[in-house]
Formats: sequence, C-alpha cells, structure tokens
Amino acid sequence: MKTKMTFVLIIINLAGIVNSCQGQSYHKFIEQGKYWEVIHMYYPNICGMSGGERSFFDRDTIISGVNYSILSAYPIVNVNPGPFCPPLAVDTSIKFDIAILREDTISKRIYKHDLSSITDNLLFEFGLNVGDTLSTYQGLAPKYIVDSVGVITLLDGTTRPVYFTTGNQNQLEFVIEGIGGSRGPYDVIEIALDGEDFLTCYSESGINIWGNNLLYGGTSLNCLGLVGINDDIKNTTALFNISNINGCLFIRNLTNENGQLCLNEISGKSALEERIYKSESNINVNTLSPGIYVYNFTTDSKLRFTGKLILY
Repeated sequence: MKTKMTFVLIIINLAGIVNSCQGQSYHKFIEQGKYWEVIHMYYPNICGMSGGERSFFDRDTIISGVNYSILSAYPIVNVNPGPFCPPLAVDTSIKFDIAILREDTISKRIYKHDLSSITDNLLFEFGLNVGDTLSTYQGLAPKYIVDSVGVITLLDGTTRPVYFTTGNQNQLEFVIEGIGGSRGPYDVIEIALDGEDFLTCYSESGINIWGNNLLYGGTSLNCLGLVGINDDIKNTTALFNISNINGCLFIRNLTNENGQLCLNEISGKSALEERIYKSESNINVNTLSPGIYVYNFTTDSKLRFTGKLILY
C-alpha cells in the first residue's frame, strides 16, 4: 500500500506581515548575486524528493533586439549513495540553463521567453491588488486570484510586499516582490499529481534572506543546510545529469542502473523516449523544436530524476 507523504508549506515570520504595502520602493527581480534553491518533490520516493537546483542569473543575451537574462543553475545532489535524501549539496561542476527572463521595472512584471513560439509569457506581476489575477502565463496555468496583500519581514530585517492566493488544491501560495513565487523563480504556481516544486531558500551574496519551513517527518528542510555559495561541495558528482550541447543531449548516468528517459514538451506532449544505459550516452535532438522541455529518468529500481532543459 502506497502512503502519500504529507508536506506542510509554512511562510516564516508571519507576525511580520501587515496590511499595507505603501512606502515601499520596488525591489528588482533580475540581479546578479541572487540564489534560489528549489527542491523537486516526488512522494513515492523514500524521502519524497527527486532532485533540485540552485539557480542564479548567469549572463545576458539579446533576442530579436530585446535584452534578456539567462537563469542558470547548479544541481542539488545527495551526498550519500542511494535514494535522494539529505544530506544534500550543490554540485558546481555542472551548470545548465533553466529559463530566459526579462523584467519591466515600470510595470513590475517578469516575462519568460518561449523559444518555440518566440513569445514572452507573463510569469510574475508585482504590484497587484486584492482581486487581481496572479501569474497568468498565457493560459498555460490556472488563473489565481490574489486573496490578500501584505508585507513580509525577511531574515535580514528588510520588508517586501507579498501576495497570497489559494492554489487548486486549497493550499496557500504566495509571490514575494523581487524573490518570486512559492514554486521558485521560473515556474508559475502549479501542482502535479505525485510531485511538486518548492522554493526552500533564497539568498543574496551568500546570506540567507528567506527560508521556507517545508516539513518532512517533522523535520524542517529550511534552506537544506546549504548556507550560501561557500558551502557548495565542488568535487561531488551528480548521479544523473542531462544537458544540451550543440543539438545533442549529453547524458551522464552514474546510478549503476539502466533506465528509461522520457522527454516531454512543457504542454505535457511526449517528445522523446529512450532507453538509457549505465555510464554516458548521447542523443541527437536536432529534429525537436526549440523550447523548454521536462525530462523524467526512471531507473529499473524506480529511482526517479526530473528536471527541465532548454533546446535552442
């Protein structure tokens, strides 16, 4: 009998939230020196987790004359062999791109560029009022209505506007100005059947600014014990990694198991299925359209790794 593990999402420092956002200067979202830690939950796994990443703005680019910033990431990996369970670390030997974003500081909007349709989709909008729609994303996600607006006190004593809404399973969701949503800096609010993404820690210049009390078995995974960039384990090796290099997927599988790789479009449509064997392999993806894809790799013993990648 499969028992679904229960995770509790709590916003810390609720006592610091007040009812007015007046007098606040706008806090930019796209800036160097910011780090977001996101954990991917998959409840059938032993510890209920399947992976994660620490993301940051790595570099700028220009597409059709418009300036964008590339959100890149290092994978969060399990230190010990076996299932994805704490203790966890950041593998800085591997870097991959997650999203292409731009910010309009006048309208306080963050846009995510879709390479397949060559369009910008609204990701976050700061400065909303109660009753406004939060995170529309071109209809690809449910439309959430802002239930309340307040101010949250962060770990460094500063304050930010915060926007609350109720998710499609009656769970509390939020967006914090300059930080992003409860699901991370690059995804809209979304709930999967067996898995979810959670923003667990946000830091600036190696100092934790915000932490999410995500409870597992009564233990808080707040900031995962990874305090800033200085605690990265630089010599560790991720058990599974996939990256796009010149139209070819380079796959490193160090699980000592064979498995099945499924690559899906962001809409959920299957794009590729491939049997993956131990060690390293390459898959030509020149026939696939540019865009954001979600991969799932499941080993023969049912270890599961998930993530996102961009095909240019």
